[in-house]
Amino acid sequence: MVEYIDAVRNNKDFAEVDRTLGRLKSDMFDLKEECVGDVLGRMEVEADEFVEWDEILEYFTRRGRPQHFEDLKLSSVARVP
Repeated sequence: MVEYIDAVRNNKDFAEVDRTLGRLKSDMFDLKEECVGDVLGRMEVEADEFVEWDEILEYFTRRGRPQHFEDLKLSSVARVP
């Protein structure tokens, strides 16, 4: 994942979209509105080393993460005594 993000950031056209709105805020999820550069930074921290293209796209949805992140979050809450 880091190699992909580095390649995007090093692309000569990236500066034109870095501060462009990449994801709208949703009242249903805990993330604020983000620009493209912010989404990539969060992906760098949260994403697994290998992700599929559809998972990359999910980082740019209002949820802001692939569905399995929400599923993991709910299952960990359910296990807390």
